[in-house]
Amino acid sequence: GNCTGSLYVCCNIPNHAFMNSDFTDVTFGDEVVTIGEGAFDSSSLQSVTIPNNITYIGKQAFYSSSVQTVIISDGASVIDEEAFSRCNKLETVVIGKGIVMIGNNAFQQNNESVLSSFYIKATVPPALPSHALHAYYTGNYGTINYTMPSSLCIYVPEESVDVYKTKWSEYSGKIVGYDFNE
Repeated sequence: GNCTGSLYVCCNIPNHAFMNSDFTDVTFGDEVVTIGEGAFDSSSLQSVTIPNNITYIGKQAFYSSSVQTVIISDGASVIDEEAFSRCNKLETVVIGKGIVMIGNNAFQQNNESVLSSFYIKATVPPALPSHALHAYYTGNYGTINYTMPSSLCIYVPEESVDVYKTKWSEYSGKIVGYDFNE
């Protein structure tokens, strides 16, 4: 498309609604509760702030988009599979207190990942499938190889460090306590 600049969305976002769009930022109205599957797939969005009223982020909602920063408020309970997969510029993610489930490959990047700051405010760790924060590449004979993003640091509430390290054991070496009340 040739529309650039800002986008204001006032109602629930259907599947693939803004796929391949050139908007660089989006504002969600109070009525939006869900972001549909592939809604912003391959879009030019650079930063995304998901307000409290949005409870569900659909499959591949921001797949392969240009997003660098994602801030998800406390209202979101589910980030579905591949929601932010292949967002190869994604550096910073902040996830609110309400998160219950992070889907398969939700933040998985292709080849290299620049994901460095992953903040999660929930005191109880949400379900996290294996390799959800990894980078991957396809090797010989179509095998999938996973690599841990070297710069990744996962910030969790200070009182929850141990439970995160147990529940998210794959990432235990990347988890540090953070005071979200500052």
